[in-house]
Amino acid sequence: MNKLKKDFIFQFMYRFLTVITPLITSPYLSRTLGPEKLGIYSGTYAYANYYILFAILGIEFYGNRSIAVVSENRELRKQAFWDIYIIQFCAAALSLLVYYTTIRVVFDASRELVCCLQGLWVLASGLDINWYFFGKQEFKLTVTRNIIIKILSIAAIFLFVRDASDLYKYVFIMAFSMVLSQGVLWVFLVKDIGFCKPEWQSVRQNIKPIFFLFIPVLAMSVFHIMDKTMVDVLSTEANGGYYYNVDRLVNIPLGLIVGMSTVMLPRISRLVDTKDSTGTRNMLKKSSELSIFLTSAVAFGLGAIANVFVPVFFGKGFEPCILMIEVFVPIIIIKAISDFIRQQFLIPAKKDQLYVIAVVCGAIVNLIANYILILKYNALGAVIGTFLAESVVLAIEVLGSRKEIDFVRLFSAHFAYIIIGLVMTALVKGLESFVHSRGILKLAILICSGGICYMGMCFIYWTKCKYSIFKPYVKKVFNR
Repeated sequence: MNKLKKDFIFQFMYRFLTVITPLITSPYLSRTLGPEKLGIYSGTYAYANYYILFAILGIEFYGNRSIAVVSENRELRKQAFWDIYIIQFCAAALSLLVYYTTIRVVFDASRELVCCLQGLWVLASGLDINWYFFGKQEFKLTVTRNIIIKILSIAAIFLFVRDASDLYKYVFIMAFSMVLSQGVLWVFLVKDIGFCKPEWQSVRQNIKPIFFLFIPVLAMSVFHIMDKTMVDVLSTEANGGYYYNVDRLVNIPLGLIVGMSTVMLPRISRLVDTKDSTGTRNMLKKSSELSIFLTSAVAFGLGAIANVFVPVFFGKGFEPCILMIEVFVPIIIIKAISDFIRQQFLIPAKKDQLYVIAVVCGAIVNLIANYILILKYNALGAVIGTFLAESVVLAIEVLGSRKEIDFVRLFSAHFAYIIIGLVMTALVKGLESFVHSRGILKLAILICSGGICYMGMCFIYWTKCKYSIFKPYVKKVFNR
């Protein structure tokens, strides 16, 4: 098995656990903490996330790309790491200091302890060196660590979070598990490259591109953090809880694509660095089909079972989440394609300016749309605002990169998966009224039926399509 397949398997294992985690914990937390407490968690976590952004800057992508280029040379890799990390360390230390001096001003006494515990996320961001191992394409280490710690954190939630008064325990478990997860990696880093003194000339040269990549990271926060903050401020705590649950759920399929892009970024960065345009195009062609196949399956699947899923997993009082999930279906697909273009082409090809323009424009649209729509439609308004903003981001990315890669043509070649997803949704929705079982049994029947339907139609498509990456595997099945 070649290294690329192994990397995909390791990332899939971790992302699968990430998918399972909210499916396991959300029903329990919805019933023990309730929408109001989850709304408090969402609002305070969003506030901490602003400081996380300033702690990590644009190092996640810049560091990954920089380490990938020198990954074969230990001494160059060692120097590159410390020249980049010293910037992250200073930014994280400053962010942590400012965070703890401002929480009392921003929040009242009832939320102060929660905010103090959320500060552990900021500390974890200062310890975050995943980008180094991703750049080296060492995914086994990071995935194994994450799997173990995630399992422990899930167990801790069920053991210690018993009712609404245990919100503080839930916040601590979530935040401290991230500190532990990041801290473990340092043991392996020291064994791999040890310490060295940063070269201040190189540090100064790194500052400008890191801060330039920080602009879109900051703008992206408008999509992923500001919407929670605006729901918290402009609407009720209950609506914050609705949006928190739906946001966690719909980010499941996006996590799968991000996992794949994480594997592909260092590999494509090397191809671009060696000016292998043919290899780059072939790699994009293959990974684009895999991404749209996975995204369509999960996005349309979530939309198809929303009516049954919400009462089973979130319980009574979360009915507004049903419509929000259904509206999120096209957003998931748009965001997945946008993230694909960003991480598998724009960043490896150093098209940082286009990346910045697209995300900043989307952030402006999202900010304006959220303010108008949340006041009128509550949490659903934030979902609609995200749809408008993500559409703008995708349009700018596609238009700006059309001379190098025709992404419209690239993804339209896989439009069949969208059709298959729509047909699967219609069939599952139709089947829903004929299934007289209730609760988890009904949900399981619908999921299995949808999965069989989707894969069955995909299998037929693969036998007919000459250029599908899955065709060789279909041939093997027929040969056997």
